[in-house]
Amino acid sequence: MSWEIGTRTQTILELNATRYSVFSNNDLPPPPSSPPDDLSSALEPFFSIAKDVVANRPVQNISGPRPLFPDGSAGDPASIGMCVLLANWTGVDRESGLDYAGAAKDELDWLLSVIPRTDDGAISHRENELQLWSDSVYMVPPFLAYYGIISNNQTLLMEAYNQIKLYRDYLRDSNAQNRWKHVVLGSGTDEGHWTTGNGWAAAGMLRVLATLRNSPFAQIMKDQQGDLTEWIEEIHDGMYAVLDTTANLWTNYPDVAADSPGNFYDTSGSALLAATVFRAAVMLNQFTHVPAAEKIRQTLFSPSGGPPSSTTTSSTSTTTLATPTSPATAFPNYSHLTSEGWLNPVVNPYSFPHEGSMSPESEAFAIQLHSAWRDWVADGARGANGGYTSLRLHGVGRTVALSVAVSVIFASWMRNPCIEPTIYLIPKLTEMARPLKATVNCDLGEGYSLYRMGDDEELMKTIHLANVACGFHASDWDIMNQTVTYAKLYNVKVGAHPSLPDKQGFGRREMKISDTELFNCFVYQAGALFGFLKLHGMEMHHFKPHGAIYGQMARDLELARAGIRACRVFGDKVAFVGLAGTMHEAAASMEKVKFIPEWFADLKYDETGKLLITKTHDPVKEEDVVDRVNRLLQSRLITTNESGKFLPLGDNVEEVTICVHSDTPGAVKIAQLVKKLVDEHNLSLRL
Repeated sequence: MSWEIGTRTQTILELNATRYSVFSNNDLPPPPSSPPDDLSSALEPFFSIAKDVVANRPVQNISGPRPLFPDGSAGDPASIGMCVLLANWTGVDRESGLDYAGAAKDELDWLLSVIPRTDDGAISHRENELQLWSDSVYMVPPFLAYYGIISNNQTLLMEAYNQIKLYRDYLRDSNAQNRWKHVVLGSGTDEGHWTTGNGWAAAGMLRVLATLRNSPFAQIMKDQQGDLTEWIEEIHDGMYAVLDTTANLWTNYPDVAADSPGNFYDTSGSALLAATVFRAAVMLNQFTHVPAAEKIRQTLFSPSGGPPSSTTTSSTSTTTLATPTSPATAFPNYSHLTSEGWLNPVVNPYSFPHEGSMSPESEAFAIQLHSAWRDWVADGARGANGGYTSLRLHGVGRTVALSVAVSVIFASWMRNPCIEPTIYLIPKLTEMARPLKATVNCDLGEGYSLYRMGDDEELMKTIHLANVACGFHASDWDIMNQTVTYAKLYNVKVGAHPSLPDKQGFGRREMKISDTELFNCFVYQAGALFGFLKLHGMEMHHFKPHGAIYGQMARDLELARAGIRACRVFGDKVAFVGLAGTMHEAAASMEKVKFIPEWFADLKYDETGKLLITKTHDPVKEEDVVDRVNRLLQSRLITTNESGKFLPLGDNVEEVTICVHSDTPGAVKIAQLVKKLVDEHNLSLRL
C-alpha cells in the first residue's frame, strides 16, 4: 500500500542518509545536484522507489491530476511525494526521461483540486467520501511542506500548517487529555484514541516543523512553529498519561484495559510514539517523556530469556556464542521480536481494530525509533533523567547492535508477502557484525611510598595501554616516574588515571563534586603525569577516570563533559576511555574527544548492563575469563552477573579496550591470558 512505501522512504533517509532527511540541521532545500558519492549506495533504494512509482503509474489520463499510487486513499499516496520531489531535484535519473516533476505536480493538483474537503478546508483522507483520519497528518502535510520549500512557495507551507490545524480541530478530544480520535466523518468512523494514529499525527507534525525550521521561511513562520511545538507536546502528554508502565507499552486503544476483549498490546504504535519523543527532545528541548520512551525502547529491543544456542570452538575448547549468520537465528530470546526480527504483537495495518503479524509499517517504526534514539544520543542524550532519576543507559553499550538488529529488521521487512520487490527494494545488510579491534589496558602505578599494588613491570610487558595513577587515590612522584619508565621500555601507550581525592578509600567511594572542581581536579593530577611523560619523551595518549568517579561520570552528563574537557588541555589527540552507551560516550562526542569503549575482564555487570564497581576485587577463574573474552570478541556480547544472560556491546563499536586491574588476584596471569586471546583475534581479522 502507498503509505507503506512512503513510510519506507522516510525511514531510509533517517537511518542511512540523514543529510537528506528533514531532521538534519542542513538548510532546505538541499543542493540541486547529484548526491555525494559517499551517499550513493545509501540513497539507491530510496531513488529506486521513486523510479518504480513514477514508471509504473497507470497509463490512462496521461496528464492531469492523479495520485502517485492509486489505492483508494486520498492521503496515503502523498507520503511518496517527497521521494519523487527529491529524485527530480537532484537529477539522479535524468537519463531515463521519466517525468518526476510532472508526477509530483499531478499528485499536488489531485490533492488540492480533486479530493473532497470539509467546509473549512480540511482535505479528506479518502478519495470517494469525506473522511478525516489521524494517519493523514503524516502523509499529506509533509508533502505539501516539502513541495513548498522545493518550489519556494510559502503558500504551500502555510497549507501544510493549516491542514494540521484543521485536523486537530476535528480529531483532538479535550475530554481525553487531548488524545486524538482516529477517524471522523463519513461511514465507518473510529472515535477511539488509536495508539498508532496518535503516533502518525505527532510524527507528521514533527516532519512539517523540521521542514519549516530549516527553510528560507523559518523567520516569518515562527508563530506556526510555536503552534506545532505545543501540539506535539499535547499529544505526548495525553498519550504518555495512559502508557501501561508495567508493560512499557500502549495497548491498541490505550483508554481500554489490556485484558478487555479485542484489545492487545501494540509494539508498532509504541515504537512510533517513542521515536517522536526522542525527536522532540533533540528539536524542541521537550524532555518530560524521554525516560518513558527509553523504557519502551529497552522493552522492545532488549533480550529477555536465556542465551542463544552455543557452539563449541575447537581452538579454545570452550563454549562460546556463535555470531548470528541468518535472520532466522538472530533474535531467539527477545519478548517483542520474533526469531526473524518482526515486532510482535502488532496491530494489523490493514484492519486497525485487530491484531496482526509481520507488519511492514511496524518494522519502519522500529528503525525510526532506533534512528531517533541514535540522533538523541549524538546530541548529548539530553533529558535522560527528566523526572526519573534512576534511569541510566546500558553501561555496556546500546541495547540493539545496529549491525545485527537493523539488518535483520530490514531483512524481515523485505520478505513480507504483500511487498512488490521492485517497489520495496531494500538491500539486506549482509555483514551481521563488523570486525572488532581489541587492545588490553591496565591500571598501574597504584602503590605508594614503600607499598606496592601489583607487579607493574610484568603487567607492562603484557598490555597495550597503561592507565597511570596520578596521586589522588594512589601513587607518588617516584612511583609515577618508575611507571612511565616501564611504559617507555615496553612500548606501551600511557594515559592519565585521575580519581577523586580519596586515598583512604582508594578512590572507590563516591563524593559530591562540582563540574568546575572535577575539571580542575583532573587537570591538576594529569599535569603531574604530563611532566614525567615530557621527561621521557612520550605523549599523553588518553584519560581514563578511576573508581567511583568513573561511575558518576557515566550517569551525569555535565560531570562527564567537565572531566572529558580536561583531555583537550593535554593535546587534541588525547582520547577518553569509558563505557559505551553511557554519558561517557555522549559527552566525548559533544566535546569532540575521541572515545575508546572499555570492557572489564575482571569485573561483573548487572542484568541491566551496569558495571559493578567494588572497593576490592575478588579472584576470577581463568576459564570464566576465556569464556567471557571470547564471547565479547566473537559475538560482541557481554556476560552479566545473572547466569546465562547476555547483552550486546553497542551499536557502532569497532574498537574495544579490555581492562585487567593490577589489584585483582592473579592479575599477571589474567592479563597474559587476555592478551593471548586478543592477539589471536586481531590476527584472524588481519588487524
